[in-house]
Amino acid sequence: MATLVTARDWDIFRALARCPLTVRQMEKVSETFAAPFRSERRLQRRLHALATAGLVRQWRYATPGPGVPCYYTLSPESYRLLHGHDAILPGHRAFEPLSNSRQQHTQALADFIVHTAVAAHHADFTIAEFHREGSLRLQVGPDFLYPDCTFRFIAPDGRTFDFYAELDNGTETVHTQDGNGSFEHKIRFYEAYKDQCKALGKDHRFRVILVASGTDKRLGHLLTRSKDLLRIKQRPLIYGITLRDYLDCATPLTIACFLDNCGARRALVPPAPDRKSVV
Repeated sequence: MATLVTARDWDIFRALARCPLTVRQMEKVSETFAAPFRSERRLQRRLHALATAGLVRQWRYATPGPGVPCYYTLSPESYRLLHGHDAILPGHRAFEPLSNSRQQHTQALADFIVHTAVAAHHADFTIAEFHREGSLRLQVGPDFLYPDCTFRFIAPDGRTFDFYAELDNGTETVHTQDGNGSFEHKIRFYEAYKDQCKALGKDHRFRVILVASGTDKRLGHLLTRSKDLLRIKQRPLIYGITLRDYLDCATPLTIACFLDNCGARRALVPPAPDRKSVV
């Protein structure tokens, strides 16, 4: 079976290790491959061959109407190829079809991850320490949180930037009477986590990327509530953007297309500091 695997197949497996992908999403992220796919038909043929060999699994989104897209996940066999034959497999859900309640969220999150990977590649940034949805547990005392995904950008000049991403699909209540809704819990948790890192002497600087798959109005509500909840109002912790605006921006890493919880425009990666020597 291993003799079937090409160098481009390894890139496919690494992409699927981040999230389930449709053919369209895979074709876009293949821009980061050593040998990108230039034809959707050729990509479909290769994915079909890998599925037949048991190296990927094919499923279908439960989207109403014609042209429902298929999506692909790793199989236990390709997971072990990536991580070693002695690797402990994740829960069975990693290789099973998505529940209907998770499909819209997963597809939107995949769009965000793919666009991020392509933008980083074109800007010569490296993505490191990537953790897919539900795979990294953050803890503060008895409280914990699983981000939708986490990653680190390594700039060409060596600077590093850490991010926790949260995708809002418009289904969470922005504000509850007792202030303990799931969105409110996330915002409070991230501030407490940052305080904990500081108290432990860890130089862990991070930002939370809040991606709203809905409207600008929804994003505005989320950022306003974030500002209300955060104890340190002047600390830019949350960077918000709609998914539409993010996907429309070709260079989202370095363009100030985000709005933070203080109301300021932000880029994910600020310009490098001026290192002119003093004469």
